[in-house]
Amino acid sequence: MSRELVITNIYGNITLLDSLLGKWDKEVETLIVLGNMGNFGLNSFQVYQRLNQLKTAYPDRVVFLKGKHEVLLEKFLDDMQIWYDTFTLSGGMNTILSFSEIGIPFEEFDNKDYLLETVLPEIDFAEARIYLEQAQVFHATESSIYLSDMADAVLTLLTSGTDCRGKSVWRGQDKDFYFQVDYTQRYLDELNTRRSNIKIGPLECDADYLSDCSVGSLLKAAYRVAYGQIDSTILQW
Repeated sequence: MSRELVITNIYGNITLLDSLLGKWDKEVETLIVLGNMGNFGLNSFQVYQRLNQLKTAYPDRVVFLKGKHEVLLEKFLDDMQIWYDTFTLSGGMNTILSFSEIGIPFEEFDNKDYLLETVLPEIDFAEARIYLEQAQVFHATESSIYLSDMADAVLTLLTSGTDCRGKSVWRGQDKDFYFQVDYTQRYLDELNTRRSNIKIGPLECDADYLSDCSVGSLLKAAYRVAYGQIDSTILQW
């Protein structure tokens, strides 16, 4: 059975990313990046750059998907004027600062017009665009299906002909299943409860598929275990 190192919710923290990548066995594991790699933290540029370098070095061992912050980032890059407020209120200002080489004068930090007219046109968001261009809607393995946070991800999966039976489903958000009622049952009917060995960050866990599981919460707990904040026994079920 294939093995995956699954990471998500890095939020621009290069130290956290590097600590998790240090657990990655490149010879036998596929790196699954569920998204939410940028915003809030101070190192979004470095995070996307590091991931793109890994994708170049190990193209068959690295998989990108979009979290909700990549979905928002893509909208922002397509139309900064429309999406500026939403993006910056969602931690995007630190992403702008991370990608900016010229910096932002302190007195202009809250000057939206100045940023849109003077600063943003000069910023090269190539590393973010490279990640977005390579991100998949979903990725299927022998035992699991990994979904992006794109609005049509579930529908795309359902219409792709992918065999979902007996596979666990994961996506990088706090609530695993918020699908529309009209095809939620159809989706769940394709799945059977099955045990699968999943390696989440530095934590080894034997995870059951449950329709009400919260993958985001599990991953956050895994990070806390990695840093000794909680005992790993709470993740046994």
